[in-house]
Amino acid sequence: MSGQNNSESDPTLGDALAQDEIIIDAVPAEKKEERKEIPTLDQIAPRCVMSTGLTAQNPRLTAQESFCELLRWWKDRIIESSGLQLTDFNVAMEKRGNPPDAKIPVEFAFTAQDGSGKPLGYIHFMNSRDGKGGTVTVAVRDVTLQPKMVLPDVEPPKEPRDVRFTHRPELGLGRAVLNFLGAGTNHGVTCRTGSYKYKFNFDPDGELKAFLTAMNQDKINEFRRSTVPQGSRYVPFQPHPKTDTIFTIGADSNALGRGGRGRYIYRSKVTPKEFNTWCEPALFLQEIKDDDIVKTEMGDLILDSKFRGEIYLKGFLLSDTTRRGYASLSERPLRFGYNILYGTPDEKMKHMSSLGEECQAIMSI
Repeated sequence: MSGQNNSESDPTLGDALAQDEIIIDAVPAEKKEERKEIPTLDQIAPRCVMSTGLTAQNPRLTAQESFCELLRWWKDRIIESSGLQLTDFNVAMEKRGNPPDAKIPVEFAFTAQDGSGKPLGYIHFMNSRDGKGGTVTVAVRDVTLQPKMVLPDVEPPKEPRDVRFTHRPELGLGRAVLNFLGAGTNHGVTCRTGSYKYKFNFDPDGELKAFLTAMNQDKINEFRRSTVPQGSRYVPFQPHPKTDTIFTIGADSNALGRGGRGRYIYRSKVTPKEFNTWCEPALFLQEIKDDDIVKTEMGDLILDSKFRGEIYLKGFLLSDTTRRGYASLSERPLRFGYNILYGTPDEKMKHMSSLGEECQAIMSI
């Protein structure tokens, strides 16, 4: 903790007034002393600022890659908190168009469920009445986003990684947030969890910071009412900002923010086209008929011709066959699509670690 922060004069911070500031050094471990323990939400002040050490100059993900990384975290936390196995993870999709032009989507909802049909989390998009964009909500039940999850994890894992997980802790969710806030997308990002509101923004020097504000009961009640937009049909449950984690992407009530160069910028809504593009790498967010996918204990054989030549790992696209090349390391076309549940990807998450592992995984399906 440091002294007071002069944030009350910054119009991009909304209700975040003068705050104690948490300074967290994100320099790689080999270049600094041992990293200090990052406080949890129950250890911080009601209002504070978390420095991430990330700037627009850091290697950036595309908007699609950013959303994919958020989805990886979402799926991992659902599996972890509910004790699901990879073969048990199930997502139900509901959507509706806007008559008379049903091609313009009004609402999408993807709900992760357990075997009994209980919703464990959801991804929701609601378009505005004018069709020009809306807000994306990513919610997971019974999970709290702690500050350390936002930061890149530069320390080697102390225990073997759970084979069910795909999120890369070395990136941290802050890397995913960077692109949403920057020029070209300009979407606001907030998160409610543990009775706190995270508001992500660049500071005047272009560093990504999270402005944390404790939520009193009135704020909690107000937010819960807003989780079901007017006219919505498909929000599966009202998430609670005390016990759940709820990300919101799009323009918020205070549309003014800062870009990666520290300049003021107006946040924009998420368009239906953007949302559809963001969802493309996640197999579990795609429409596939039951007859077009054969599920096994080791993965899925996808018969739908739209997915021919694509290779997924644990539900996320590694690579697809295009004019520039093949998805397979064999550099040969694949007759079907494949979703591999167990295996190791290469460093860039574009292929399996070797041709041998790829062949073994495909043959096991």
